Amino acid sequence: MACVTSPNHSARPRRSVRCAVLLLLGSALLCVTAHAQGTLPARLSLPAMSLSEALKRIAQQSGKNILYMPEVVAGYSVPALDTQLPAHQAVALLLRGTGLEVVSDGNDGLLIQKIAPPPIVPAESPPPMEQIVVTGSRIASDIHVPTPGTALTNQQLSALSPQSLPAGLAKLPVFAPVRGSDSASDGGYQATGNYLDIYGLGPIRTLVLMDGHRVTSTYFDGTVDINTLPQMLIRRVEIVTSGASAVYGSDAVSGVVNFILDKEFEGLKAQAQGGLTTWGDAKSFRLGVAGGEKLDARLHFEWSAEFFNRDIIPADPRPYGLATSSLVGSGAAAAPLRTVTNTRLSGAPFGGLVTSGPFAGLQFAADGTLAAFDPGTPTSTNGVAVGGDGGYKKPSFVLPSLQTAQAFARLDYTLNGNVTAYLQTGYSHTRTWSHEQNLVSTSGSNALTIYSGNPYLKPAYQAQLTNAGAASFNLNRYNEDFGGLLNLTNHTSTGTISTGLQGRMFGGFNWEFYYTHGEGRVEQVTRENVNTQRLYAAIDAVTDPATGTIVCRVTLTAPGAYPGCVPMNILGHGAPSQAAIAYVNGQTRWKSINTLDDFGANITGTLFEGWAGPVKIAAGIEYRLQSLVETSSVSDNTFDIRNLRVGLDGNTPPTGALLWTKNVTAPMHGANAVYEGDVELDVPLLKNLPLVQALSVNGAGRATTYSTSGQVQTWRAGLDWQVTDDIRLRATRSRDIRAPTLYDLFQNQTGNISGLVDYLTNTGGSVVNITGGNPKLVPEVAHNTTAGIAWQPRWLPNVTAALDYYHAVIDNAITVVSGAAPQTEQVCIASGGTSPLCNLVVRPLPITNTTPANYPTRNYNVKQNVALTYAEGVNIALDYEADLGRASDPLAGVLNLHLMWSHQPTLKSQTLPGATIINAAGTSQTPKDRVSLQAGYVQEPFGITVLERYYGSFHLSGNPTLIAANAIPPYWQTDINLTYDMKAFGVPSQAFLNINNLFNQFGGNCCAFTNNPGMQYPVASFTDRIGRYFVVGIRFAAD
Repeated sequence: MACVTSPNHSARPRRSVRCAVLLLLGSALLCVTAHAQGTLPARLSLPAMSLSEALKRIAQQSGKNILYMPEVVAGYSVPALDTQLPAHQAVALLLRGTGLEVVSDGNDGLLIQKIAPPPIVPAESPPPMEQIVVTGSRIASDIHVPTPGTALTNQQLSALSPQSLPAGLAKLPVFAPVRGSDSASDGGYQATGNYLDIYGLGPIRTLVLMDGHRVTSTYFDGTVDINTLPQMLIRRVEIVTSGASAVYGSDAVSGVVNFILDKEFEGLKAQAQGGLTTWGDAKSFRLGVAGGEKLDARLHFEWSAEFFNRDIIPADPRPYGLATSSLVGSGAAAAPLRTVTNTRLSGAPFGGLVTSGPFAGLQFAADGTLAAFDPGTPTSTNGVAVGGDGGYKKPSFVLPSLQTAQAFARLDYTLNGNVTAYLQTGYSHTRTWSHEQNLVSTSGSNALTIYSGNPYLKPAYQAQLTNAGAASFNLNRYNEDFGGLLNLTNHTSTGTISTGLQGRMFGGFNWEFYYTHGEGRVEQVTRENVNTQRLYAAIDAVTDPATGTIVCRVTLTAPGAYPGCVPMNILGHGAPSQAAIAYVNGQTRWKSINTLDDFGANITGTLFEGWAGPVKIAAGIEYRLQSLVETSSVSDNTFDIRNLRVGLDGNTPPTGALLWTKNVTAPMHGANAVYEGDVELDVPLLKNLPLVQALSVNGAGRATTYSTSGQVQTWRAGLDWQVTDDIRLRATRSRDIRAPTLYDLFQNQTGNISGLVDYLTNTGGSVVNITGGNPKLVPEVAHNTTAGIAWQPRWLPNVTAALDYYHAVIDNAITVVSGAAPQTEQVCIASGGTSPLCNLVVRPLPITNTTPANYPTRNYNVKQNVALTYAEGVNIALDYEADLGRASDPLAGVLNLHLMWSHQPTLKSQTLPGATIINAAGTSQTPKDRVSLQAGYVQEPFGITVLERYYGSFHLSGNPTLIAANAIPPYWQTDINLTYDMKAFGVPSQAFLNINNLFNQFGGNCCAFTNNPGMQYPVASFTDRIGRYFVVGIRFAAD
């Protein structure tokens, strides 16, 4: 008989269990003795291993005596485990499919035995489930709560994607794809990073928490980049897929994602990896290390540091990288929406197309000579053609470079047996660089004029111009040589410090006081940004009569107005000199700082014992002070025509001109204070009745006061019904809110030039968009309904299944009402131009004119509480695990199967009353069906995980009034992860090889821009844009 006793690390006296007592069980019985470690549940964490070794580890970590016959457990292997469940439940989890069970040994220990024979010793009733707090509720209870959701450990997410924890979460079907995740910012205001979006209702409506506390916003729009979290010390991630504003406050409209820290980690662990694609590009590496130590009986310290770097990813040699695709068509039966390749802007070649005067219709070749212009074959969208001499975005990049770094530290100190103080701090920094924009000059935006006497005109052309009596002519030009150099560098950083006290009182109430201060900073630097005033000064070149040299005209007419002006030749592709480009282009930057000060207190416990179980309560108060400050290197982006010669007559400001063409924001400042109080009750109603093993109701309410928008109330009611041992039903109904962000409220009006396909004229081009905040916004109100069933059949061991229905409606959603949006234009057209909405877009001609000449010159975007948004669908989860045999069998090992299926037929929105209702479900934004099937197999020391993902076919538009030529076929992607457990220099280690997108699938060519061919890599946001990617690495953990 063996007796293994774990060492005593506690300062408290503890009772040893004598081996003599265990001898009474027989000479063949094994004893594993461990010791209790305080009143809090111990963390159980172990890799995949043999069952006997796992039982020893659990005994050591939990302090429980675990008794078993060696031959009973011999030959079984179990998967990795990381849980806060008590030892009894953790062991029961490991024994699924083995034919073994765990019962009490009658002396606060556990006994492992075969299910069929009678128990070796009389078994007592299993202890009640451990009281833990889950994300769907603040009440300490068992894991049965009425809210639907799931939880994944760090190890499970690493199996999905070892590249990073956020990359693993992105593969879950419950999250709708977000194009902003790790992608280039194509308009200056699109967040770069990893953002979570439950059900496609927007990242701003998914609340991100860490240990149940609100995480400081990363971006100025209130969203959180989860790259900023300490990934090495995340124990698990809990996902609640229903409204939870009554529990956690604003933004928990579609759900909550709670990152749970491993606050008791001891030892040292590290990970190093490198990756590249099948083409040898997109090279990346990741380094991470974390440590934890119990400095004495009361003091625990842990820390982590991580760094990740990935190179920028070019479009070529990937499929569609050279396709120059455009989405064309008006959506009418005669011109359905369709994707066309080899497209060009038919009216804007690289060298310049003359649009007025004696040379109209001719283009400038690279040597400055005039040549015939081939406009290409027209498509069903004005201004876009197939082939020809028009301009297009040449191969650029699929994804930007990405660099992230995080550092984290936490200190816990036990003041006495019931009170613990903690202090934690973290800092993260993310840097991305991209090059994804162009400046196109047309009559509608940044028009270029060449005046008679320009010395870059060949003499013969000057003579023709003089003879024709023409003082000037206009050029349409795709300015790749000086306007296509623009590049963006985004710096995002977050710093937080938190402190608090946690404890127990009155024998059974847990309480907490906490304070968090956080700052999120974003800085965007735009290099090679075109200064429009300097551009017009430079292209107005003349010959200095005193010296005979070519100079800027303004240096003669207004000396000192534009010091250092360098004349620019734009007559031909590549004609501008580097000196002229350096003069015209410059650098702009803007910076935003989000600040959060969050004070809170919570208490939870049992009020009294009811007839069907304990009645429990949770209550809390919270005060938040939030501020947003945005600064800019450009205080005023207004174009100033003074001292310049602009337009055919020399005195007409260019349509839609701004001082700087891209990525400029107006300075702003805003702040608000939030006061909240909440209460939650869990009341058992019935138990131990036919078809009612347990029935309880859960209710929560919260009252919130915003200094900017007044008072609002939220509530939730839930029902949890354990019908039988196998079946559990759950349902919730809630009223949830999303308060307007400080950026929604206080953004100053900002103008930027961006592409637009105009609904009225069916013409692509560029327009000035004016956007600003609205201080009159009020919180959005959502009504959420969920209903679900969980099934765990005893007759089919190791199988669990769940089905949850959800329905969410927001009837006053905050939306940007754009004058140029098709829905807005439809209302304006139907009114004959009399609707107030018609004032949101500026045109040169009446609304009845549908020719390209009536293309908009300015578009206003106004934020209003007028949108209707609702989502509906079903989530299905199915899990199975089994031990395939004993150690002597060829297939001995542990098999795990996990199926997740999100079926979402509805994601509808109506931006304005009376406007067309758009259903984004079934489009590239949110396919109706998103499925993942994960199969894992472990046979020590090897392990393999295969992940198959499926996204259903989708349409090119969710507008039911528009017709598309075809649907895009479904997308399949296969990922595989291989592991090998070993010892490196005596330290337990695991080597891994991950192949993402094993079969190098990219999906259909579907989602290109119209107004700038080749601008965007034309695949759906959920498809892989990188290609087959190999990651090799090693991780280790030492005590």
